[in-house]
Amino acid sequence: MTEAQITCSKCGGRMETGYIPSTHFAYREAAQWNRGVPETSWLYGLKRPQDQTIPVRVFRCEACGFLETYAKPEFGPS
Repeated sequence: MTEAQITCSKCGGRMETGYIPSTHFAYREAAQWNRGVPETSWLYGLKRPQDQTIPVRVFRCEACGFLETYAKPEFGPS
């Protein structure tokens, strides 16, 4: 899935690739999709089983600002 393949489903405009940062204590990472419902963790806020997470990529329409989010394993850090 590349920028050239995606047009805005609302207005037909060009979509650009981006990400939404997720902050964990002193570092940031790209947001991830997690299977199931959130469970509280005493130390980390929420439990995050690594075998159940998928990297998320967000596409933003340059014309209207609409955001479209996809979760795919190949969206991991490069």
